[in-house]
Amino acid sequence: MSLVTTTELANYLKLDASTAGLTQAISAAEALVSSIIGIESLTEKSGVEESRNTLSCRKTMGVKIGPISNISDIKVNSVSLDAADYIADIWFVDLNEPMSKDDSFYISYTAGYTAETLPDALKQSIILTGAMLFNKPDVGIKAESIGDYRAQYTSELPEPVLSMISFYKRPMF
Repeated sequence: MSLVTTTELANYLKLDASTAGLTQAISAAEALVSSIIGIESLTEKSGVEESRNTLSCRKTMGVKIGPISNISDIKVNSVSLDAADYIADIWFVDLNEPMSKDDSFYISYTAGYTAETLPDALKQSIILTGAMLFNKPDVGIKAESIGDYRAQYTSELPEPVLSMISFYKRPMF
């Protein structure tokens, strides 16, 4: 299910919502925006991660399937933490107190979005990208896959789109 409706794209393009090609443009736009962010899909999914700390004094833990939209539970050594014990952003959890070597870390969270929770910047970037793809379908979309990871991308996305989604990009280290 798409996070942006054909009606929203049609309104932006000043077209009728039944115009052929809108659904395909939205699907391709969502795939491109997701790929630029560094994830397979923006749609909501559950995540559970467990790890053992191999470093001394570690405070920051990253998640694999972000961006985080809600945290259900965080535990260190099987003890649940209160929200006051950590600060979370969309890719990391920063603990107030560092973990010791061999401490266990557990997080249960929701990543991604529904149509109702999709941030406005991402919605607007999908609409702008969808409009570009609808008006110029031969924009030069490229696809590649490595193992289970698949990505679609184009180097021709408008600068406003790239700027709007930069906050959501998966950090690369």
